[in-house]
Amino acid sequence: SARIRQSAVLSALTIYSVDFIETENLYKVQQQRLLQKKAGQDALTKVMNKERISQYLQEAIVRHGKDRTSMAVLFVDVDDFKAFNTNYGHSVGDEVLLFLTSLLEREFEGTVGRVGGDEFLVVVEKADYVKNLDMYLNRFEEAAAGRFIVRGSGAGLPVTCCVGAVRVDFSTNDIPKPASAELVNMADQAM
Repeated sequence: SARIRQSAVLSALTIYSVDFIETENLYKVQQQRLLQKKAGQDALTKVMNKERISQYLQEAIVRHGKDRTSMAVLFVDVDDFKAFNTNYGHSVGDEVLLFLTSLLEREFEGTVGRVGGDEFLVVVEKADYVKNLDMYLNRFEEAAAGRFIVRGSGAGLPVTCCVGAVRVDFSTNDIPKPASAELVNMADQAM
């Protein structure tokens, strides 16, 4: 009877030990995923950082080239951004960046990355948005100019941006697939 109890205790300890190891391994995997996500994320805006958006853009080029579909790349720069920080403080400047990233994600339903202090890259992949890009650019411009409210004060400030856009149609065989840096440069020049 004592041997049976001792065996049952050892068996229970073994199960507990295995459960603990499985739980610890799951925790490590979750931590690894979280670290990978944070490594590719801009600390302030929580959108992709420069390295990750460049990688994502290259993946999108391959994907759309393979599927023979269109995509667009936007390069966005906030006009006179330094004035927000100088005139209203850095916290208001941060609010402007958060507002802008939210607006870019909503208005273009694209993937947004921060590539500089007040510069953003947007990869637009939905067919309707690519096809009607001019309309969506106008909607974005109107929304940016009229919706930013300084938190806690109720004061509205217009946010204007320069946007360069490049639309790429992969439906024909004869066009070479551009590199991500080439598309970014073209969108920057279009701005």
